[in-house]
Amino acid sequence: MKKIDVLYFIEHPGRELDMAVAIERVLREKFKLSVRIKSLLYESVTTLITYKPRLIITPSTSFAKGSVANIFFDVYGDNISYINLNFEQYISKATEKLKIPTNKNSREYQHQFCWNENFLNLLRGGGIGEHLLKLTGRPHKTLIEKYYIQNRQPIKVDLAKEHSLNQKMNWVFIAMSDGLAFTEEKKIKTFIESGSDSVLTKSSIAYTRKTSLTMLEWLPVVAEKNIDFQFIVRPHPSISVSVYFEYLDRHAQKTPSNIYVTKTDSALQWLAASDLLITDISTLNIDARIMKIPVATIIVDNGPPEHLDTPDLGSNAIKCKTINDLNNVLELVPDGIVDFNIEPKGLEVDAISITAEEIALIAKKTKHLKFNYVRILFSIILNFRRAAGSIIRLFLMKTGLKNLVRSGIHEDYFNGIVLQKKAADIRYKD
Repeated sequence: MKKIDVLYFIEHPGRELDMAVAIERVLREKFKLSVRIKSLLYESVTTLITYKPRLIITPSTSFAKGSVANIFFDVYGDNISYINLNFEQYISKATEKLKIPTNKNSREYQHQFCWNENFLNLLRGGGIGEHLLKLTGRPHKTLIEKYYIQNRQPIKVDLAKEHSLNQKMNWVFIAMSDGLAFTEEKKIKTFIESGSDSVLTKSSIAYTRKTSLTMLEWLPVVAEKNIDFQFIVRPHPSISVSVYFEYLDRHAQKTPSNIYVTKTDSALQWLAASDLLITDISTLNIDARIMKIPVATIIVDNGPPEHLDTPDLGSNAIKCKTINDLNNVLELVPDGIVDFNIEPKGLEVDAISITAEEIALIAKKTKHLKFNYVRILFSIILNFRRAAGSIIRLFLMKTGLKNLVRSGIHEDYFNGIVLQKKAADIRYKD
């Protein structure tokens, strides 16, 4: 059983791994803390029986039965510390209540990291104690400013080589709000039962479903017309690549060769390598503007519902209401689109360093506990269903049977080789 300072869990590598390795580097080099980055979906049980941590970091609350924070809490209780990094924090009125923790242990013991005052005030208004609220700024913004902006061309060269793409072509990155668009009815019901506004949630899903399907209908036609462009389509972390090909095949006898659908590497990498972002209401709009990359949004009907029509989510982007609008935007890309929309403002801080410092302060206040096999066995039994799922998924991935893992999840697996490569890539001057 190995003592360790921090176990840092991530759910979706494409969304979180860049930031995790940047924060881990500061924790290790500046604060001399031992950190392991692990998969929330695959390694909850193996880490429980391998490491004795001071601190558990998760991307969300993760205190439901069978979730990582809860599994460790059943062993260590409040004798170790817990942090929720709170992905995502740019949210609409429809889902803001879902971001307020309802689990008793989370509300009493889990530190909540906030990117801005608005999110902090949301949690404060939801009754979260002041001693648990930490204002850090948005780490992704710092990573973009200190790494991605300076390395856009090298990133494109690396991605082109890795994926056999033509780096001399103009690249168009497409990332729709398909996590909402393809949400199953069962999950929608769960959202609403958990406190999401019923009317607003259903209108959000209806709109994003229509924009996503419209984009998939337009894309084969647009790609055939614009053969000098490389279209990179990235499904939401919860959506499988196969879902996209199913829809593309409905609108074309054969998917054009300049359409590439992938969930590998990070969204920020693909965005940094691209000349245009096409989306609907994605928060990637914010990241694109920081990188000075123009944004085109797909508009259907009379536009998004009022609660989604904000600059953060793309209301200030170039609007494409027809396929001709989109083709006209693409004609401008080779010469460079002059986009006068204002870059969104956030806290002007080094959020990577602040986040790492807050983590270090919390970790160093916590002592290591003695290992207790009985309580670990007790925790696994209490959380058996999801614990068993974690072990089975990990076994299938390690034995090359990833096709047996539920579609949309096997892309979230990563190993030490992936971590080493990412750590080598993500360097910036702090």
